[in-house]
Amino acid sequence: MKNPRIRVKKHSGSDKVHAFREALLAWYDENRRNLPWRYDPGEVADPYSVWLSEIMLQQTTVAAVIPYFLKFSALWPNVFALAAADINDVMREWAGLGYYARARNLHKCAQVVAYERGGVFPEDQNELMTLPGIGEYTSAAIRTIAFGKSATVVDGNVERVMVRVQGLKGDLKTLKKESKIHAGAYFEGFEQRPGDLAQAFMDLGATVCTPKTPRCAECPLEILCLTAYPQVRAKTSKSSKASTKPLKKGYVYWVDREKGNILAHRRPPDGLLGGMLSLPTTEWVCDGQDPKHLPFLLVPEPLSPQGEIRHSFTHFEIRLLIFKAKVDHTQSLPEGYIELPVASYQTVGFPSLFKKVVAYISRF
Repeated sequence: MKNPRIRVKKHSGSDKVHAFREALLAWYDENRRNLPWRYDPGEVADPYSVWLSEIMLQQTTVAAVIPYFLKFSALWPNVFALAAADINDVMREWAGLGYYARARNLHKCAQVVAYERGGVFPEDQNELMTLPGIGEYTSAAIRTIAFGKSATVVDGNVERVMVRVQGLKGDLKTLKKESKIHAGAYFEGFEQRPGDLAQAFMDLGATVCTPKTPRCAECPLEILCLTAYPQVRAKTSKSSKASTKPLKKGYVYWVDREKGNILAHRRPPDGLLGGMLSLPTTEWVCDGQDPKHLPFLLVPEPLSPQGEIRHSFTHFEIRLLIFKAKVDHTQSLPEGYIELPVASYQTVGFPSLFKKVVAYISRF
């Protein structure tokens, strides 16, 4: 990694801000990551690509996003194409990326921009935040990166850099608030290269000023940094340590139908995994309780599961017991349940949780 050094002393106030930007942008010019949604120097950014990538990158790593971004860009190369797409196709192609409300909002936003705004994304941050799925951070990122306008862009990478450079102390809530205030001094009013500055922050946090093992010797801001990393870690480790996730329990069913079909369920549009295709499953209850079997299914006696899988979500873990079942033909299928060819279960776009169930069943 190249590390251009700019001779600076330890500054405060506006002098430090100027030296910081100069050093960070010089480093970025030599070390910028080559990402498929980024524009090369001298090129004009594509707001559609910036928006698409920023939605996908919400709470998701760059490595996970790249193949999905390439796939979506090939299938729907502009906002009009995405707006005209079937929502079920969008949900299927999103499967595995997680946080499925993003996919629903992505499609809604594309339709608003295409049909109500003539395909033009707004530059104003407040207007951007009126669009589905776009909040404060994403609107700031789009404004700076897509349109080259000044805005304070603060994600986890920027927070971490600010905490260390400014020597901030306190609990996690305090650090988030203070880092945003300090970041404003670096972003607000900077019109020369605001998009590059935002992406430089992100690249520095992702590749050098990393959470656990920062590479301080390679950092272009080392001489401007007021706090050594071990001190920051000692101060913040307790407040940022994740608590043990609660465990939930549910039943999931493999239902063979006629002609080699299986039973699947299109989940309601709202809530966890909303709008996604899944295998039939009960409600998920606190571990230690027993869910009620779906009343329209016949579960052979004795009621012994075929196995179980576990999966971790952001706020809890789920333990699903797997049952083979049949349909009670005296009752009609509830709304949302459909038959799928068993040969298609690998391609229908199940979320990761149900892909695990399919993989488990396929072993037998």
